[in-house]
Amino acid sequence: MKKRILVAAVGVPLLILVLSFAPGWATLLLAALLCGIGAHELMHAAAGEKGRPLIPLTIAAAVLVTADAYWT
Repeated sequence: MKKRILVAAVGVPLLILVLSFAPGWATLLLAALLCGIGAHELMHAAAGEKGRPLIPLTIAAAVLVTADAYWT
């Protein structure tokens, strides 16, 4: 829990800076990164060891859906 709070303490100001001052592609990269991390966390929590082969596919899908939403 302590690790997640420290990540949020660094990540939230970085998110605000990127959303405020960076170009659109930087926002896309940040959103894709966050979606990939979220998909990784979800697969480890929900699927466990049985779903291990699907983790890279799920992360790739999360990143590609984010990129597709940006380009459409």
